[in-house]
Amino acid sequence: MEGFSSTSEPHEAYEVNYAPHIPLESEADVEAAQQQQLLLQQQQQQQQQQLRQQQGAAAAETAKALRALQLGADAAAEK
Repeated sequence: MEGFSSTSEPHEAYEVNYAPHIPLESEADVEAAQQQQLLLQQQQQQQQQQLRQQQGAAAAETAKALRALQLGADAAAEK
């Protein structure tokens, strides 16, 4: 081939830095922290729901007791 010699052809060397993706420790830590946060949020929601139920039951019991006291007070006042 005219104008081309084996010494004039460019032979640039380059590296291909390819490796399969392996999660870094920090990525695993982030994922674990996100899972933990989700679990804690779910637990907190359950606790809040239980607390609301307990508060509702306590309020109902208090109202019942107050009605009984009022009836007793009314009965005592009539005597």
